[in-house]
Amino acid sequence: MKQLLFIGHIISGDVEAAKLWGLAIGMMAVMVLASSLMDLYFGIKASKAAGQFKTTSYGLRETANKDVTYLMLYFLAVFIDACLSLWCKIPIVCVLVAVGEIAIEAVSVWENRKRIKDGKADPLNVAKAMAKSLGIKDAHKIELLYETIRKEIEKEKTSLDSEGTAAKTDGKGAKNKGKKQ
Repeated sequence: MKQLLFIGHIISGDVEAAKLWGLAIGMMAVMVLASSLMDLYFGIKASKAAGQFKTTSYGLRETANKDVTYLMLYFLAVFIDACLSLWCKIPIVCVLVAVGEIAIEAVSVWENRKRIKDGKADPLNVAKAMAKSLGIKDAHKIELLYETIRKEIEKEKTSLDSEGTAAKTDGKGAKNKGKKQ
């Protein structure tokens, strides 16, 4: 019975060992939540650095939903580990799930830190924010804006190309191939 972990501790009445196992599980859950809150902090900071987004209740709800999903997966891993405690001395599935979730948040924090350093707005995020603020019924306004900007960029490219082509000709329409006349 000494080799069994959680279930063995409960069966043998070793409440202190069961509490220790529960404490380890709880600490890993807190680390997962702390990493999510760190991601939230750097996400807000990155959006403020770009100067384009406000913190909305929608974004906070999405973070809360993500945390609920993380905790559901994590506590599913707790149940699996409780069953596996007959063969494994440590809560290995909980450790793997916690490490995976923390790694996901670490990548997100890394990306947000890069956004903070760049200070540039991602055009796709700007378009997404505009679509959310205007709603589906006004989505055509975004399409019109996009088309207008695209046409202006094309005009600019065309005028730059024609200026470059005019500079390479000798004035009679013949191309100057770099030969001295």
